[in-house]
Amino acid sequence: MNQKDVITVEAYNKESNRFNKTDYIVISRDEYNRVTKQCLACRIVYTDESQPFLVPIEVSGLRRNGKTNTLNIHMMKQYNPDATHSVVGKISDKEFMKIAQGVTLNFNFPL
Repeated sequence: MNQKDVITVEAYNKESNRFNKTDYIVISRDEYNRVTKQCLACRIVYTDESQPFLVPIEVSGLRRNGKTNTLNIHMMKQYNPDATHSVVGKISDKEFMKIAQGVTLNFNFPL
C-alpha cells in the first residue's frame, strides 16, 4: 500500500455475523508503510452532507458522493489474517493536499 492509494478492506464482523467492506485512503508515507508493515488511513464515507471535515473525492470504481472523513485516522496492518486489503484506485495530488490540510487543521499541528 502506498500513499494516496484507495483501498477496500473486507473483514468479518462478529456482531452482525457477516463480511463488511470499507473504503479508505492511505495518508502515511510509503517509507513508513514499508518499515512498520502498517499504514495510516482515512475512511471514505458516502453522503450528500456537507461538513468542513469531509473532503470530496472522485475515484473511478467508487460510488458517487464519496468524501474522506478527516476526523478519524485509522491504523491498519498490511498483513492482517482477519481482513483482506485490495487497492481499487488512487487519488490526485490536489485531492491528497486537501485531505492533508483537513487532517492538519483538525489536529491543530503548529507549522
